[in-house]
Amino acid sequence: MEKYKNNLLAMFSKNGFVQPPITHDEIQSLFYNRISLDDAYSMACDVYCGIESVDDIETEEDDLEFLDSLYEGE
Repeated sequence: MEKYKNNLLAMFSKNGFVQPPITHDEIQSLFYNRISLDDAYSMACDVYCGIESVDDIETEEDDLEFLDSLYEGE
């Protein structure tokens, strides 16, 4: 977990973040949900741009369920 957090924090610093856009608890949640560093960074950028937390970001499964719902009536 510590290596994951440090690598993610290094990505933030390298790309100009003075402070991480997500909390320690959110980083921990990303780690335990096996989110890759690149995806975690991308999610954190989304949070920085206005999404309230990483929990508000839809997963691919949510996207697939939404798309399936569009075609249910056909």
